[in-house]
Amino acid sequence: MTSVSILDFAQAEVIAVIGLLRAYVDEFNDYTDPACDFFGMQGLVGPVEAWHRLQCKWEDALDCCGLSHFHSTDLQAREGEFRGWTNYQSERLMSLLINIVRENMGEFHLLGSAVFMSSYKFLPQYRSCHLKNPYFLCAMSAMSDATRVSHYHFGDTPVEFVFDQKSKHQQWINLAYDDVLLTKYGHLCAAKSMANHRLVSPVQVADLVAYEAGKYIQARMRRSDALEPEFTDLRWPIQRMSPLFWGSDTTLYNWHALMLVTDFWNNYRNYCRFNGIATEETHEQRKRRIQEIRRSHEQEV
Repeated sequence: MTSVSILDFAQAEVIAVIGLLRAYVDEFNDYTDPACDFFGMQGLVGPVEAWHRLQCKWEDALDCCGLSHFHSTDLQAREGEFRGWTNYQSERLMSLLINIVRENMGEFHLLGSAVFMSSYKFLPQYRSCHLKNPYFLCAMSAMSDATRVSHYHFGDTPVEFVFDQKSKHQQWINLAYDDVLLTKYGHLCAAKSMANHRLVSPVQVADLVAYEAGKYIQARMRRSDALEPEFTDLRWPIQRMSPLFWGSDTTLYNWHALMLVTDFWNNYRNYCRFNGIATEETHEQRKRRIQEIRRSHEQEV
């Protein structure tokens, strides 16, 4: 019988872990708040070893600023560890963290989605009941995005999902994960878990991206023509991270998108077909269209 050492098992485990993709995801806004205009999730997916490199730089930056963790809303409100901070301290920290993301973003893809709450509330009950709630929909969308990213960009590497830790959301993540397992690339789901953002710094990276995504959507909603905000109108962090945002596969669920995602009976698609509204764009077609938009934005910049 061939003997196997403990070291062999350890090496095999390391190889298995490094061979994974990992997605860290955080939500923005509270869909249970009656004043909430939109709710969503955002995060990044990339190889575990890339996360390790980013994590080391991120934690070094926090240590240089005398911080144990980062949280976007606390920084903006000057609460918690940021109480008493000056504008200079805040801008210096953001510059450090944004540059760390920029230096490493070639190894990551943005994922997530957002829901316009007015559109969600306007859905007929027989449709909205299938979505359970906006958190479930966005979690399912984010995980589905990650499996597609794995298929198209990472050679079908399994994906592990890590969400910000909130016990009230645990059941929705479990249900969303089970639904994603049934999708075309669901076999690429490796695991799902939740982590405390104070202790797990990659969740803080997702928090930063989610916060800025929320600000970006606010800028879009302020435009009555519903077009993209001008690049110069965007917040500085979005400008610096624009290669992540332009051309991403994230979904903004307006009423049309919600009707499509709940169209189990094909009545809405038939309605669109009758009125000449295109709904048959494939993922590859959508990807090429978004890449064209991204190139156009980059040329303008």
